[in-house]
Amino acid sequence: MADGDLRVTPAPHPRAGVTLAAGPGIRSVIAGDVSVTEAVARGVVRVLDGDPALLDRFAQTFHLSTDLAPPPADAMEPAPSPVDATT
Repeated sequence: MADGDLRVTPAPHPRAGVTLAAGPGIRSVIAGDVSVTEAVARGVVRVLDGDPALLDRFAQTFHLSTDLAPPPADAMEPAPSPVDATT
């Protein structure tokens, strides 16, 4: 972040076990409402590189309680394509 601008660019770590693309639907995966297998099949999460089996570990590591808030209305939309974004 510099001067109030945040620049996000794809920059895979050279030793990343898995690189993924996901939209708001990732919340349903880490909340346990949708299995990783279903999320991948529906395009909610896309594996860009690496071992897809690590998505289960990711979902367990970043688990969120479903009691905190309802999922967003667009939670099951397909994951966006990776792009540069500046906000």
